[in-house]
Amino acid sequence: GHVVCIHPGREALVGWEAVRQSWQEVFAETVWLRVTPTRVHAELVGSVAVVSCLENITVQSPSGVGLATAEATNIFRWVRTSGWHLFVHHSSAVSGTLDLPITGPMQ
Repeated sequence: GHVVCIHPGREALVGWEAVRQSWQEVFAETVWLRVTPTRVHAELVGSVAVVSCLENITVQSPSGVGLATAEATNIFRWVRTSGWHLFVHHSSAVSGTLDLPITGPMQ
């Protein structure tokens, strides 16, 4: 079906192939990635769920470790035969600090 992904600072990607390709590019340069959602709000409207949150992102790439925050909206559709399917992801970078403390070792 219809799939849309908007990464921070980028134009909308429409269609599964374009979205998949963008995530392959993200992960090709990533040693590891952790996204911890906070300020989560979910709204169910029939067979559609809208989830907004603050994404607290920790990422390690060959050039080092980075920390970022982004406001995100994710829209899911319930498919009776296979569960919830994400079909819209929109994320916008937020300047400032993480919404939670960093704990534990960096791996």
